[in-house]
Amino acid sequence: MQSQTAGDLDTRQQQTVKQVIPVASSARAANPLLNVLAPCRVRDLIATASFLGKDVISLKSSDTIGHALSLMHRARILSLPVLAEVPSKQAGTSVCQGFVDVLGIVGFFLASFPSKEHARNEDIPISGFLETKLSMLLEHIKPPVNALHIDSSALSAVELLSKKGVNRVALFDESQALVGVCSQSDVVRFLCIMIEKEMNSNEALRSIANTSVEKLSLGASEVKDCCVPSNASLMVCMEKLAKSKGSIGSVALTDDNCCPIANFSASDCYALCKTENFKRLYEPALSFLQSFSPKSLSPIVYGTDATLLQIMQACAKNHIHNVWLSREKAQGKSKISGVISLADICNLVCTLKQE
Repeated sequence: MQSQTAGDLDTRQQQTVKQVIPVASSARAANPLLNVLAPCRVRDLIATASFLGKDVISLKSSDTIGHALSLMHRARILSLPVLAEVPSKQAGTSVCQGFVDVLGIVGFFLASFPSKEHARNEDIPISGFLETKLSMLLEHIKPPVNALHIDSSALSAVELLSKKGVNRVALFDESQALVGVCSQSDVVRFLCIMIEKEMNSNEALRSIANTSVEKLSLGASEVKDCCVPSNASLMVCMEKLAKSKGSIGSVALTDDNCCPIANFSASDCYALCKTENFKRLYEPALSFLQSFSPKSLSPIVYGTDATLLQIMQACAKNHIHNVWLSREKAQGKSKISGVISLADICNLVCTLKQE
């Protein structure tokens, strides 16, 4: 397949962000969650983001994978936009070629060196891989180019973020300059604030916020898709996340009764972004978490009677991408029966029909 040129991407991006998608002119009474978002713009969703007022950290397609990992490690960011280099006469504009993240890099590594899965650490060709240009990574993962004008309707961002595999949207201003990034976490955090603020005076919103996730049919994912044995390697965990294409935000390391021992997500991989740690991919995930992310050894589990607001608050407060659900116990421990991800919540916002 022929790769897309910067010109192709520029044309697509201009069509997407040149015109502001207006906020809704009227509320959608059947869905109180959409009603909360209807008068808002995308910039409202990211109003509390720490990068506002600063230059957005980005990469170039000519950068190497090693540089990308180092930049992610220094900035404590797990995903960065890749910008195409534009002619000098277009200085100040940005053409986004997509996002690269740790999971995409690991997936590319697996595809590049499949025979090394059980190799000893010293046999892994790390150095050469880290010198690979991001242009080759982008050609492999073919990330969707999701972009919006920062003053477009918040609903337009949520609709994009509810699609499988879309976790972030690049935001541009009227001059085509990259000014921010909106993620699923931003949406859930904003909704939590608005629900807590308005639910006492809004009966429909209060009703939805206090509805159990089981009644809303959330958390119905197949357990086998999001669990691994407690002795699984870091690579196995990341491979499962990469194959999910964003449908789950983490995997649970479980005992023989499917009770969670630890939670592993991309957010646990900041240490992996340090290039000298990359070969730790083949170590047991549990020992990696013990060394670099001990908080993940206490996974957050709720019963299926938990309310939508409780789950959203748990994600926002703990900066996590999904919450485990349990319907029963095994030897006094909660047994995983399902998982709710940020993607599930964004999808619910777009599809909910109140009775």
